[in-house]
Amino acid sequence: MNGAQIHLLLNHLPILGLFFALPLLAIVLIRHDAKGVFYSAVIILVIAGIGGVGAMLSGEEAEGVLQQFGGIDHEIMHEHEEMGELAGWVSLAVGLLALAFAFLLHRSGKTEIDVWKPVVLILATGIAASVLAWTGHTGGKIRHPEIREGFDPSAAAPAGSSSVGGDQSTENEEEDEIHDH
Repeated sequence: MNGAQIHLLLNHLPILGLFFALPLLAIVLIRHDAKGVFYSAVIILVIAGIGGVGAMLSGEEAEGVLQQFGGIDHEIMHEHEEMGELAGWVSLAVGLLALAFAFLLHRSGKTEIDVWKPVVLILATGIAASVLAWTGHTGGKIRHPEIREGFDPSAAAPAGSSSVGGDQSTENEEEDEIHDH
C-alpha cells in the first residue's frame, strides 16, 4: 500500500466521523440522560481526530506519489496541504475536547449531562466539519478537474482518455503512432 492509498483511506474517516457524531450530539442535547449516546459520539470524535492526524501525516507521502504523474496543479496541491494541516489539528482538538468532557462526566458521577457540553461539542464539531469538508473539496480538485472553478467541459479530455488534468492521447492514438513508425 503506497502513501496515496493510505491518505485516501484515512482522509474520509474524520469527515464522516464528524458528520455521524453531530446527530448523536443533537440527541444528547434533547435527552440529557443519554449517556450511552454521548459516549458513542465521543468515541466517534476521538477516532475522527486520530484519523485527521493520520490523514495530515500521510499527505506528504501521497503528494510524492502524485508528483510522479503529469498534469498535477501544484497551486491546488499546496492549498490542499495548507487546509489539510489545519483540518488535522482541528479534528484532533475536537476529539480531545470530547474526551475531556467524557472524563469530566464520568468523574462527576452525574446521571444527566450538563446541557452546555453537547452545545459546545456541536459548535466545535460543526466548525471542524466545515474545515474538513473544504479540505476534502480542495483535495478532490487535485485529481478531479471537473470540480475546479472555471471548468470547461468542452475542453475536457475525450471519453476513454486517461487524463489526470493534462492532455494525454487515447490508447488508439498511441497505437496509431506506433504503427506509423
